[in-house]
Amino acid sequence: MSWTEIVAVPYKGEVESIGDCPNSHIGGFFVWEILALEWDMPRTETWKEIDNQDRPFALRCLLGTTFDRIILPRKHATEFRAWVEALVNTEGLVKWLVRLHTPPSFDIERGNKTIGDFFANLRKQAAVLESHANDERLLGFGWNQTSVNANPWYVEDATEEDSHTFTLPGDAAAPLAEWPLAAVLLCSPEANTVGTVLLSEYLSAGGAP
Repeated sequence: MSWTEIVAVPYKGEVESIGDCPNSHIGGFFVWEILALEWDMPRTETWKEIDNQDRPFALRCLLGTTFDRIILPRKHATEFRAWVEALVNTEGLVKWLVRLHTPPSFDIERGNKTIGDFFANLRKQAAVLESHANDERLLGFGWNQTSVNANPWYVEDATEEDSHTFTLPGDAAAPLAEWPLAAVLLCSPEANTVGTVLLSEYLSAGGAP
């Protein structure tokens, strides 16, 4: 079975794997599937909706965490669970369940085994983030959405004879050349905005946990 990996990104030092969440198909891909049904558009079209302020703030924040090489600031770690639960209460989920011919007698709120199974990956992600929310060494958290692909937070070390040897970026305060697309997710409920900024720019501006 594939899995979703969560990594801790420190201000200084090596990126560290802190949790694997089984069945990556019900991770980021699942978010896109539900939002596509919720907003009546193809999956790949949902990505641009992060900028659409007419869409629910929590869903846009959750969507942002599914992007490649995104870093969620540590201050949002305890908010992730609420973003997941916002997905539970969408019409998109109901449409998805109907499409799977799931009996309509499920409890959309809590406790139903079918719903719990579908959200096991995302809820475990929330638990992993919460368990590291008070670690002041950390700038934030990143995702490898599926173990089927190469992990974007690991870099092959060309100096090693073994071509399968990987090294971790050495210092988040001085991003390596392999990190040009690493970005920080910015979520502002006051302004109802969700966006991204390059990691290098975030650090240069004095980004805080």
